[in-house]
Amino acid sequence: MSRHTVRAPRPEDAPAIAALLVACDIAEHGASDSTETDVRAIWSWPRFDREQDAWVAVTPEGGIVGYGWVWCRRSCPLLDAGFYTRPGPETATIGSDLLPRLEDRACALAAAFPGEAAALGLACARPNRAKRDLLEARGYTQVRTFFRMERSLEGGIPPPAWPPDFEVAPVRRPDDDADVHATLQDAFSEHYRYMPEPLADWIVRAFGREDFAPELSRIVRRGGEAVAAVTNYVTGHEGYVGMVGVRRAWRRHGLATALLLESFRAFQTRGLANAGLGVDSENQDNATRLYERQGMRVTQTHDLFEKRLGSRPGA
Repeated sequence: MSRHTVRAPRPEDAPAIAALLVACDIAEHGASDSTETDVRAIWSWPRFDREQDAWVAVTPEGGIVGYGWVWCRRSCPLLDAGFYTRPGPETATIGSDLLPRLEDRACALAAAFPGEAAALGLACARPNRAKRDLLEARGYTQVRTFFRMERSLEGGIPPPAWPPDFEVAPVRRPDDDADVHATLQDAFSEHYRYMPEPLADWIVRAFGREDFAPELSRIVRRGGEAVAAVTNYVTGHEGYVGMVGVRRAWRRHGLATALLLESFRAFQTRGLANAGLGVDSENQDNATRLYERQGMRVTQTHDLFEKRLGSRPGA
């Protein structure tokens, strides 16, 4: 019998939810970079309703032992979600209480796109066998693998080699917002699970986070046209590369490598100890190899599981 109840999270729950995420990270990887900022950032996403789109599992003593959320983009019914349970034997019990709520809400959100194939995507850290078993038992299928990659910022970092006639500068807000958005939308338009995102929505999710660092982010122009950009973030002693992209018409000029090195040097100047980023293991531009050549290594593996909506949850 469950020793917890499920309810919507309250604003004051954010620190306890962050602590749960940290506990999950440590159990799975031995370290964590999850923060309260991560929790509140999702709550601030466009159209996200904390009272309908998120849930916590709470013990009789008030401890939070589970957390889940679901979100639907504006353009199509490919929904994103996450769920976390206190590490240990309760994973199946807590998850079985949370997942049906995520799936029911996902079906309700997908109803806004009649006639379109809807799917719910959830990430699972490779070491978390209990979570994987639960997802597979509920009809989820592994569809993709993503890596977290890191490198130390100690020692010398080669200066970026910028091609002639290209100009690089820190991102200025709000003047550069539209150019950065258009550049990265073009750069990622052929990537897996890509969904166009309106400027206003994208600004909230990319620039609205407390840890966004515009002074460490960069935009590259040629003849006044924005051709490449990188968005960077700072969490504790780590710099995180959010999105680094080059417009399709301007690839093969070494801009992605130059932006990466430029970011590392900016992080180092700030006094940060490490750099990290996330990447699709099947990235069609072979980004993993590019990052490895610049000293990064895979430190975490996360599998994306997906469930087609329309059938009964759990079927």
